[in-house]
Amino acid sequence: MFNRFIFQIFLILISIGLIVLYVNPTYKKIKDLNLENSKYSTALNTSKELGAIRDQKVEIYNSFTSEDLEKLKKMLPDTVDNVRLVMDINNLALSHDIVIKDTEVHTSDGQNQGNSDAQFNDPLEYGFVTLDFSFTASYDDFMAFISDIKSSLRLVDIVSLGMSTVGDEEEVYKYNLSVRTYWLK
Repeated sequence: MFNRFIFQIFLILISIGLIVLYVNPTYKKIKDLNLENSKYSTALNTSKELGAIRDQKVEIYNSFTSEDLEKLKKMLPDTVDNVRLVMDINNLALSHDIVIKDTEVHTSDGQNQGNSDAQFNDPLEYGFVTLDFSFTASYDDFMAFISDIKSSLRLVDIVSLGMSTVGDEEEVYKYNLSVRTYWLK
């Protein structure tokens, strides 16, 4: 009976040792592998969703006509062309008998400036060019010119406008105008 008791204690100790030394580490390893497997499954599902979204966007992009793509490229080009910008603005002005003078071009580096918040200090995904110029015109010609700028394909914001009279002429004003246009980086 004493041998039997020792044998039972020995079996219990072996069982505890087996659980501590083999079963528990193996169970932990299986748990870790299941967790890693679920992460990979989530990543795979996300990858499939992103692939579907990409395919949808490519399908939409391919549905555009080449004419529409050219319009989009003109509206928001992927490079800056200062000469082309000045020529476009000048051509719009000439169509209203306006002669552009004192042209200055200022190109940005695409950094978000003037804000101390960290979320706004990231580099912008676009750059911009500011074009300053002056001209003399009647108010009606000026309004027609602004209307043409507004309806042109190029994305243009009027940043500042100054207006003053020219000598004794009542119908003619001198305008100082700053416009800003953008491009994708």
